[in-house]
Amino acid sequence: MTKENFFDYVTSLLHTIKKPINILLVTCKKPLIQELTEWNPKYFDVKVDGDDEIFSIDITRLMANQFSHIEDPRRVRVEARIIKYGKMPIYMIFSDCNKSDFKNVITKLMQKHYPDVSKLFLTNKEIEKIVVKLEEKTGNEIIVENYSIKERLFGKHKKVKSVTSSTEEYHSDFFADVARTNSWINSIRLTAKITKNIDGEEISMSTFSGVIARECFFAVTRNFVPFLESVIPSAIDFAYKRNQYLSIRSEILQKKENVEPIVIKFKDAPFSDISENKNFVEAFLALEKFSVSSFHTNPYIQISLLDYLDGSSYDLWVVSQDRLVIYPQSSASTASMSRVVNHVFERIKEGVVENFAEIQL
Repeated sequence: MTKENFFDYVTSLLHTIKKPINILLVTCKKPLIQELTEWNPKYFDVKVDGDDEIFSIDITRLMANQFSHIEDPRRVRVEARIIKYGKMPIYMIFSDCNKSDFKNVITKLMQKHYPDVSKLFLTNKEIEKIVVKLEEKTGNEIIVENYSIKERLFGKHKKVKSVTSSTEEYHSDFFADVARTNSWINSIRLTAKITKNIDGEEISMSTFSGVIARECFFAVTRNFVPFLESVIPSAIDFAYKRNQYLSIRSEILQKKENVEPIVIKFKDAPFSDISENKNFVEAFLALEKFSVSSFHTNPYIQISLLDYLDGSSYDLWVVSQDRLVIYPQSSASTASMSRVVNHVFERIKEGVVENFAEIQL
């Protein structure tokens, strides 16, 4: 399915749905329909119909973990459509179920198929660029209605402060506040407004609203076209390029060729203060399902990581003030690499993933 046919098909389909739409982007190493039919996780009953380009999915999850003491545990059923984005191994999952069921059933099912299926992520700067492009394309004023962010708190007992709040800020003011507070974005709810002259009075009217989340989860209310034509393609472009970079390094490692490290270059110099090294190491302790060992914190940082979920392992080195070098070891999946990079961007600082080069002295 070409990108043009993709948007035509999705737009025609969504116009028949009157409820808000939830959307999740995932990537899969093999055809996703094959992955979902080869194995069903415990407590999940999954039925699919169609081919890998377009298929429907019917999922029933038995909530036994939470209701095991009840004779008839609660069952949650969700129906969704899944469409492959052109020739890329990117799939858009969308459903008109409520947000809670979407996350508890669809998102949870995809997590169970890790690392063959993995979520994508967006950075603060990428979310900002997506919003700016959305405003330019629609001609609407984009306002951030509410948000969920987390503030980095280096050198304090509590390392992260979660903040969820309502606001009515113009998007550029919101992103400036996020940068000023040294935070990363979990999600934002935005609304698009346009001013019309009605009987000589200037009235601001809302045209559509939606959610953009770091984990490439989106929700759209009313007009779906701007999200489909602007937000989704931009998100895929950002996330896919980063994922491809990591995928190539994983493939090289599997072929037992020379290891190519992952390099994260920072705009400023977050590692300039050696006294902060311990705090940077401690930030990795929050990386879920990972074992963390520290070999050095002064004058340079060396950390060893082991992903309990799939056995991926890494050595992390900081020997300059503005970059972090990640060396994959005997095994490292693309999904695991993505989790590590995302954690660095969240807990330390956002940077740019680039090719390795020797430090010029």
